Amino acid sequence: MTTNPDSDVKTQGTVSPSKATGRHGSGALIGSIAPSAPGAHSEPSEADRRRVEALIHRTARAIDDDRLESFPDFFTEDGIYQVASRFNVERGLPMAQINCRNRGMIIDRIASLRHANIYGKHRYRHLISSIEIESQTGTSMRVRTSYLVIRIMDDGTSTIFSSGEYQDMIVLESGAARFRERRVIFDSKSIDTLLVIPL
Repeated sequence: MTTNPDSDVKTQGTVSPSKATGRHGSGALIGSIAPSAPGAHSEPSEADRRRVEALIHRTARAIDDDRLESFPDFFTEDGIYQVASRFNVERGLPMAQINCRNRGMIIDRIASLRHANIYGKHRYRHLISSIEIESQTGTSMRVRTSYLVIRIMDDGTSTIFSSGEYQDMIVLESGAARFRERRVIFDSKSIDTLLVIPL
């Protein structure tokens, strides 16, 4: 068993408890998005729905096209990016494979994978479905989306790498949609290999 020194993620996808606050965003799980206060919801407009859908699709496209340096731009300055197993989330277990608590930590993680991490070259192909705006409060929207990620290795071999859902808090800033929170909840109990590229 090996551990990536930058992400603190072991090869089978768990995080070392002794390194639960790594500088590149591995660590304690903050928790799933809490519901809004009763009566605070409004129905999103068609224009807002299109902005939300465009943000989700553009984010997936940037990852698939290896434009990872643009990934942090989809988040607010205080934007949270987490990756955790459904097993942990449903049991309230305080552990996440990736835990970036602001845009700066996301930028740091991308720089690390470009210049420090050692891993087999690969890329992703996202399949996005079932985008649902669960609620809107002012300019903030809670959104759930199903995803499937296929991993393509440098030799052309492709496998289903991860399935799950995005639990997002999306805010509108000057007409542009950005993530204030993106929590990736994957269906399996663990990741079967090193998790480097954002899901």
